[in-house]
Amino acid sequence: MRLWDFILVFCLVYTALVTPYEIAFIPDRDSILLVINRIVDVVFIKDMVMQFFMKVERNTRQGKIWVRDRWKVAVLYVKTWFLIDLASVLPYDDFTDLLQESADGIQSVKILRTIRVLRLVKLLRILKASRMVKRWENRIALKSTSLYLIKFAMLIILSCHWMACIWGFLGLLEGSMLKCKDELQQDGDPLGLMASNPDATYFFEERAGDAHNPSQWFGDSWVVRWAASRAASSPTNPCDNGTVYIAALYWSVMTMTSVGYGDVLPYTPAEYLVCTTCMMISSIVWAYIIGAACAVMSKMDPELSEFERRIDDFNAMAHDQDLPGHIRWRGREFIREQRFHMHYLRNIDAWEGLGADLRGTVARQMASHYINHIWFFKGTKAQFREDCAKNFVPMFYERREVIEKPVQLNVVERGAVGRLGRILVPWGYWGEDMLIRMAMLRQDSSAMALTYTEIMSLSRDSLSHVLLDFPEVSLCLARPCVSPGA
Repeated sequence: MRLWDFILVFCLVYTALVTPYEIAFIPDRDSILLVINRIVDVVFIKDMVMQFFMKVERNTRQGKIWVRDRWKVAVLYVKTWFLIDLASVLPYDDFTDLLQESADGIQSVKILRTIRVLRLVKLLRILKASRMVKRWENRIALKSTSLYLIKFAMLIILSCHWMACIWGFLGLLEGSMLKCKDELQQDGDPLGLMASNPDATYFFEERAGDAHNPSQWFGDSWVVRWAASRAASSPTNPCDNGTVYIAALYWSVMTMTSVGYGDVLPYTPAEYLVCTTCMMISSIVWAYIIGAACAVMSKMDPELSEFERRIDDFNAMAHDQDLPGHIRWRGREFIREQRFHMHYLRNIDAWEGLGADLRGTVARQMASHYINHIWFFKGTKAQFREDCAKNFVPMFYERREVIEKPVQLNVVERGAVGRLGRILVPWGYWGEDMLIRMAMLRQDSSAMALTYTEIMSLSRDSLSHVLLDFPEVSLCLARPCVSPGA
């Protein structure tokens, strides 16, 4: 399914980007695009057939269930997406070709170009992409905030691209006054436009209708006005589809962002109607994106937000209580150094909501860099190490703070600890004599944090509770103990 999902995503992206451009700016059927379109149609047809045999997820009062009965799956598909999928694979180009053979005159050509817009029904398939997006989100290791920003960027790109295609299609459809040199050469230049300036790349016909009544001017559009108003030294060419698309994209971006218009303006009633509609829709899309993006970006680094809140709260408290400067400095330093500890606590909160087996595996992986250095964990079962890893408790200490942990196994996660003339650095540990039952035989000496220190502690009671499920491990741990009663 991964390969098939990738193929479907490629076809959907192709349909969303290329099909609108092809309808708007490529009046003649391109051989390469024709082959690609047929391949895309075959992929969509195959996907239609597969829908009759794929299980369907449904929401019920009892929760989500999977429908696997083929007859029920087929009925559900026919009632939901079948008509849309069928409409997206109909051969609209072939239908247009049959009509084009009997077409005559400019108006007939315009009607045929308008019929090609029916191919945009394929875009409705994008609505079905949500299921594939959910599957891909499970495989891609990205933050939810980053995924949202990617979705917002795609929405902006697609909205501007589609509006540019609509605007360009309308300008070229109505702008019959603009005549390109290649077009005149094919038609034999019946009006003799090339005679006056044979080196020009495009020409303009005279307006039809009453010359003093603009409402009767036919063949005018924003493309004609834009081409007529450009400087003679400008490299833009209105007969080049790519150039017209760039101008239309320039208009769509300004419409989306509400910046204002330059030299690309509506001139006909149809253009004013389309422009007004695009402004209304794009303003809603832009407002949604700005609001949602601001909300998402404010949550991009929740740890930083929490850290800044704690600093602000401490500063406010210190100001209210009129604390001395050295205490304020000490408090801010403690909060800054504690960021790693708070990060670790957030990690614990994240894996505690997982299933029991997965939670143990994650806990063992998180503790593997120090739990594998402790001698009595070596050679034990993975399940035992997982259960022990889930019972380690993180603790944070300030410089020169005394650590009183007499009956616990303590591992230095970060920082340095002094105990009995020894300096313990990360992965160093003490308190393994908690395995001894007789308290008089244990070393109850306290330790001191030499720097800001993170300690992982496993209590004797927690270890004893875990050993109830592993009696063979309990016997192995009793052998090294020196107490006769152990």
